[in-house]
Amino acid sequence: YVLAGPLIILLKPFGSLLLLAVMLLIASIFIFFIQLIYSKKQENEEEIIKENIFKDMKYTLSFITHTKDVSRSIFFLALSQTLVLVLATIAPGYASSVLGIPVVEFPMLFVAPAALGVIFGAGVLISFFHDRSRYALINTGVFLSGICMLLLPYGSRVASKGFVQIINLYLPKFLEIDILHIVVVLAFILGLSNSLVFVPANTVLQEKTTDEFRGKVYGFLNTFIGILSLLPIIIVGSLADVIGVGAVITGIGVFLLFVGVWRFFWR
Repeated sequence: YVLAGPLIILLKPFGSLLLLAVMLLIASIFIFFIQLIYSKKQENEEEIIKENIFKDMKYTLSFITHTKDVSRSIFFLALSQTLVLVLATIAPGYASSVLGIPVVEFPMLFVAPAALGVIFGAGVLISFFHDRSRYALINTGVFLSGICMLLLPYGSRVASKGFVQIINLYLPKFLEIDILHIVVVLAFILGLSNSLVFVPANTVLQEKTTDEFRGKVYGFLNTFIGILSLLPIIIVGSLADVIGVGAVITGIGVFLLFVGVWRFFWR
């Protein structure tokens, strides 16, 4: 995501696609040389697995629905990933209609600060908050995400406020606060808040599942996220065309705040 904009500027769309094609081709060549050796015992085990696949799926779903910590973690991990997909879907409209910048500049102004926020948040969690309540951290992350999403469409209004203009009078020209500076800060906080959800939820999922069962749970999570990934394309993109990008982002912010309040009162 971060490199998408610079690559398109440097290589143009055709050159960027050509580079991706070459990288995939090189990857496929390396995969071709990987040798897999199957023993007779492994082949028999694979046959048993194929026969019991539906039974495993049923058992996995039953385990998830009856284990509250696991189902909650899956919900928040899916929510975290879906939020990223939603932002990726509406990014072109947000860049052009709200920020007034070329779409190719969006990754450097928004995605890069968000990625730095994720890295910073993960480092802070591991170093200072590893002994705090997992769900308190998740709730904080959801609240912060909701607030940032609510503020994203209104960065220009904040930049035009009197107190911001007064601050700008005492700042050098290159440090004057404008909508892009506000969006960069919000993107960083959004990335940080995403790590507050993603890291603790993953930790809970690791703690509450056994080694042999963990892969099945993560497989379900990936399938669930794959299904949810259709929603941003089908619903969010269409809504943005009808009611506007700003209204959609505001609605997402309200939804996230509602989830945070719901989790706070009904744990």
